[in-house]
Amino acid sequence: MNDWYGCLPGHSGQTTDGVQACCQAPLLGVHCWIGLPPHTIKNKALWAKFRFPVTITLKALYGHPETPTSWELTSAAELNLANFLPLGPEWPSTYFHGPLRLTVTVYVDDFKMGGPAELLARAWALLKKNIDMEPPTDLTRYLGCNHKISDVQVPADMPWNQIPKIAQSASRKGAPGQLLDYDMVDYVDQCLKAYVDLAGENWKGWVEAGTPNVQNPGDWPDDPGAGSLASIALKVLMKVMYLARLARPDLMWATCQLAKKVTKWDGECDRRLHRLMSYLYHTRTLIMSAVVADGPDD
Repeated sequence: MNDWYGCLPGHSGQTTDGVQACCQAPLLGVHCWIGLPPHTIKNKALWAKFRFPVTITLKALYGHPETPTSWELTSAAELNLANFLPLGPEWPSTYFHGPLRLTVTVYVDDFKMGGPAELLARAWALLKKNIDMEPPTDLTRYLGCNHKISDVQVPADMPWNQIPKIAQSASRKGAPGQLLDYDMVDYVDQCLKAYVDLAGENWKGWVEAGTPNVQNPGDWPDDPGAGSLASIALKVLMKVMYLARLARPDLMWATCQLAKKVTKWDGECDRRLHRLMSYLYHTRTLIMSAVVADGPDD
């Protein structure tokens, strides 16, 4: 939603990171006492009478189980103070500033803002009053996904099914708009390399695969045999699942079906994982694209 809003005419998108974001939040929940390493004690004479000095943890340190919740609640409160209000339960971690007509999405310590280009600086300034952030940059990469934005115009007389690389969400054919490509080809190459390296001698080369799954995925052999990729399956599948979530939804179903098998992996799982990765190899340059050709009031 944030990407769509940032691509509207006259709008733009920017991103930034929180500086050691979690440590900006107070640690909520039960008090946590931590020991002080000797090199952190400046007045050693004052502390000499203590066998093992400890102190209450005031900030949400990385690694503590309550840290993610502490940062989420704290950042949400700071956003609300800046008049960024939750967009709704169907859009978690997404906020809207009514007077400035801007949206913000928060993913851990990554902030993405979209809206009228001339108002972005004002909105960042509001957030920086209470949240320490890096200087914002134009939306080119977010969460490891390259965002490539280009101008596009759909000819009014061109049928939808003949429009190359342009999604059918463009509601006004003939109107200028923006094309957004979610490019993760570099990450695809990382996934393929990880699979080949982890599989080792069990990797036998890519096979032809027109789809990520077999023709009848519900059919399972009576005796599939032992799986040789059981020890690496989870590592490979988690990388592919991240890719599927961000920019390759065509991989999601097959990946999730295999993820359900990691504790009972067998030879058929080997075969289906190899087909999935072979399909990814043959479609490594496939990019998800979206087009916005509406006005803010449409």
